[in-house]
Amino acid sequence: MATLVGHGTVRDYVMYGNHGAPTQEQLDEMKSLVREAMQAGAVGLSTGLAYSPGTYAHTDEVVELAVARNAGHIRRSTRSTKTA
Repeated sequence: MATLVGHGTVRDYVMYGNHGAPTQEQLDEMKSLVREAMQAGAVGLSTGLAYSPGTYAHTDEVVELAVARNAGHIRRSTRSTKTA
């Protein structure tokens, strides 16, 4: 059994439901939480970019958090690529 850090959980905790881009301070807090979870035994980061609040995250935010996980795994669900 393994635990993943949920991007949406971290984002909601830090952003208090705000759907905009995080400030640098908020991004730093998210990275710190991801690092802390990894040190506590999480094996990677899980992103759900097709679901709220992940739909509001810009690519650079996700990349920063992926780097913060420091060699763990990433489990992702992608944004929809369907065309109307």
